[in-house]
Amino acid sequence: MADPPSDTREELLRYLTPSERVVFVQHEHWIAVAEPIGTAAGAFVVLIWLLGVFNNSPGLTNVLVIIWFVVLGRAAYRVVGWRRDLFIGTSKRLLNLSGIISRTLATMPLSKVTDMSYIRSPWGKLLGYGTFRVESAGQDQALGTIKWVANPDETYRKIIGEQFKPATRRAPDGRPPAGSGSQLPVVEPDDTWWRR
Repeated sequence: MADPPSDTREELLRYLTPSERVVFVQHEHWIAVAEPIGTAAGAFVVLIWLLGVFNNSPGLTNVLVIIWFVVLGRAAYRVVGWRRDLFIGTSKRLLNLSGIISRTLATMPLSKVTDMSYIRSPWGKLLGYGTFRVESAGQDQALGTIKWVANPDETYRKIIGEQFKPATRRAPDGRPPAGSGSQLPVVEPDDTWWRR
């Protein structure tokens, strides 16, 4: 995993326990901010055209410029929120950190995840994003749906890999460590079956 920026690392330290290992940190896919940015750019083009058409009406010009600044402000707010929102996977839990002024942290331990699926629409397949649905045995879930997940296939594999990781480390010869209680040899799965 590439190291996150230093400001992100400092913020993560507030929420992680010393025994947790960060598996991934990611922002929402860029498509989450495409609409506000596209709307602001389109509004700018329309503003320039309307200023050319109504150049003799200063009152209308002022209103049009104010409307465009509102649209631009909305886009800027969404982009700042996009940069601050993080989806984090650790060796023990999933975290979703969001908010600009007031930060919200939703978390779910990997041990409590009973079902996890993701949906990829045709646009999601084309552009590389998906939506995760995480379910647990409890009724209320702080972390239920995560939208705009970038690289959903890889992210899904990382989460599942952590969830089903063996609890003990193996010795270099593939046997359980001494004193683990089991003296049976460990048989590694054959992961080359698909190449045959």
